[in-house]
Amino acid sequence: LALMLISLLPAEAGAATGTVTGSVVNVRSSPDLNAKAIGTILKDTEVEITGLAGSWYQVKYAGLQGYISRELIAPRQQVQIKDGPVNGRSGPGTSYDIVASLGDKIIFTVLGEQNGWYQIQLPDGNPAYVAGWLTTPVNNPVPGAQPVATAPSTAAPFPSVPAPANPSVILNGSRLQFEVEPRIENGRTLVPLRAIFETMGASVDWDEITRTVTARRGNITVVLPIGSTSPTVNGKVWPLDVPAKIINDRTLAPLRFVGEAFGGKVDWNEQTRVINIACAASEVPAAVLVTGGSINLREAPSTDAAIIDVAQVGEKMTVLAEKNSWYQVSRGGRNVWVASWVVDPLTDTITEGGGNSSPNNSSEPTGTPEKIETENPEPIPDSADINRRGDENAAVAKGFIAISTRLASDGYRLVMKTGEAAEPKITASRDSKTVTYTFKNTVLRSTRDEAYFYIGSGKNAKVAISAQTMDDTTWVTIEMPLAYQYTSTVEANGCKQVFTIYSQLTAVEEISLKNGNQIIVLRATSAMECQESFSDGKITLNLNKTGQGIAEDSYLFSGLAGRVSINENSEKHSLQVKVTTGSNLDTYQVNRSVNGLKISVILVNKEVVEEEPSNNEGSSDGKVTIMLDPGHGGRDTGSISKSRTLYEKDVVLSIGLKARDILEKAGYKVIMTRDDDTYVGLSERPAMANKAKADLFVSIHCDSVESTEPHGTGTFYYAPESNPTLYAQEYQRSLLADLLQKAMLAKCGRTDRSVRQKNYAVLRESNMPSALVETAFISNAEEAQLLATTDFQTKAAQAIAEGIQKYIKLML
Repeated sequence: LALMLISLLPAEAGAATGTVTGSVVNVRSSPDLNAKAIGTILKDTEVEITGLAGSWYQVKYAGLQGYISRELIAPRQQVQIKDGPVNGRSGPGTSYDIVASLGDKIIFTVLGEQNGWYQIQLPDGNPAYVAGWLTTPVNNPVPGAQPVATAPSTAAPFPSVPAPANPSVILNGSRLQFEVEPRIENGRTLVPLRAIFETMGASVDWDEITRTVTARRGNITVVLPIGSTSPTVNGKVWPLDVPAKIINDRTLAPLRFVGEAFGGKVDWNEQTRVINIACAASEVPAAVLVTGGSINLREAPSTDAAIIDVAQVGEKMTVLAEKNSWYQVSRGGRNVWVASWVVDPLTDTITEGGGNSSPNNSSEPTGTPEKIETENPEPIPDSADINRRGDENAAVAKGFIAISTRLASDGYRLVMKTGEAAEPKITASRDSKTVTYTFKNTVLRSTRDEAYFYIGSGKNAKVAISAQTMDDTTWVTIEMPLAYQYTSTVEANGCKQVFTIYSQLTAVEEISLKNGNQIIVLRATSAMECQESFSDGKITLNLNKTGQGIAEDSYLFSGLAGRVSINENSEKHSLQVKVTTGSNLDTYQVNRSVNGLKISVILVNKEVVEEEPSNNEGSSDGKVTIMLDPGHGGRDTGSISKSRTLYEKDVVLSIGLKARDILEKAGYKVIMTRDDDTYVGLSERPAMANKAKADLFVSIHCDSVESTEPHGTGTFYYAPESNPTLYAQEYQRSLLADLLQKAMLAKCGRTDRSVRQKNYAVLRESNMPSALVETAFISNAEEAQLLATTDFQTKAAQAIAEGIQKYIKLML
């Protein structure tokens, strides 16, 4: 009879455990309520208690080590062997087989009790039974009072239990299953390469001709020829004692190589033959840079997927997600995939319209909005990309769950996707700030996962999402700082549980103009749909599928708008905003931005209307001064049509001159950065506007990319929170861009590529409100033909002049 000799083990084999009693409990870095929370653990989770500090337990769980209040943990009962060694049996009675010899004074955690026998947990995780009368209870189940186990008697009558035939592999806390099991040959442990690499997130390719395995994860490439003892990691040889081999059509390779090639750490327990591999998640860069030549952008993360476009050297693209060593990137308003091994990762935080002051960023737009420039990180990122994580359409194996997040048109969307239809239990806290989904028979690929939404900025901006697996159950918990409106729906025949936080207000602002006019600005996280009405001096805005978010119940202002009150209807998922106006109000206008993220209520003063409107403000000679900037010129041709017959510099000069004539005829003072085919330096353009003390600046361009498919009109402005001077003009700059875009769409009828922020030097370095119009794509055959016509150039000029005049009437 073989059994385990427990007296060989240290006392920590009986380490104290406890069960978390709070619903979601913070684990803190030190035993102090004000200490930093370094993680959370869900109710009923069993943790290891490793120490005691006053009213706090020191605990360990799934790689997390910290402190939890003693009030929130129920320690497990423990017993200590007395007068050992004693027998541990397979059942509660002396008739059952002896499975272990339990040494004197060893402490064990009690799993249950039956007929005076304790069921205890052995060090290998298996249960055993010991007679209760052969133990004494441990009153303080906290390590420190536990004696160290004594050495075994040399006359011990029982040999050790033999180890299992094949080793088992645990990766990041999850036990892996293999078609071909790991094995030990000639003193070396061989493990299945593909299964482990793919679980780590690597892509694995097999070349039958050369019999070579190539695996890629992030910026690491592993090449392993079968039969060779000299595989390479990023081109450097990694010597092996024994070569990889193929067994039953599966590649088995040495344990250390497989576990450590992608930066993992390997722990081998000889006694239990358990392999523990800890491998950090692949670090996904904020952006990637094309350096080696033109590269393909594909529809899916595979070299077999269709080619959507081609990126050129020097292009920077924001990374949205990573899958099997492919990056999903944002380019030209669409999401595509690029192989990680053909681009260089960039660690700078990427935000839409970002930028720093390095010379490389001071480039004039060449018609390629996909060339994203970087900016110093902001405390709360002002970009939808920060809310995007994972791919909700990625395949998920049966028995597993994956979480993904993104900012959709109807709000913030969390998708919990399972490999088969699921019916999770959904519970909410009394204050509706915490929602938990409980999935049975479903596990994460790792034992923990987390994601975030940022709703606006400030202390109430962060919505935390945590997922955790214990045994075969997974909990996904959403913690909201406020009781946001949300819906829970089911998609994909039960395989997608979708938690959506509707669009939320992030700000209510007031802008007072020098002419007595006033603007009330509502900002939200996603597009707002608005219905307006006016009665008894009150402007009422009904916003569908919009929540109050972090906005106050009411705001008091001085001027035409005295009070703005906000009332949320959670049942109808709508919001009512009332603007109470004074007797001096003549007219009002409600303006919705192109992307719907901003609604402006523009209030016009009676006294201003009664006076004859004029253009006698702005420059020293009494007129509003407009700076028009036709891009490029002279030796700088700008983009060129695919036919090589149309130059951007010529098209935008014609549009600029026509717009100048319209504006001058209306009585405005217009200054051109160039009025002929002359080269003007990039920094000279905003400097000219600043010197002239222009009231606004509009740059005119044609868009262009390598592909001939993209088309449409887009307008840019730049006013990041990281630049206080520009951010102070955020409303004016975005309004100017919005009015220009609307006029261009109405006059020219091209596809709406929206209003966006972009760190162009002409926008960054101009002191006044500024915008840049990309009239159409010169790289698109149809739009190139339009750009070449006098009719289209005239319409574009009329639209630019119209947008400018509307802005002046509202703001100057």
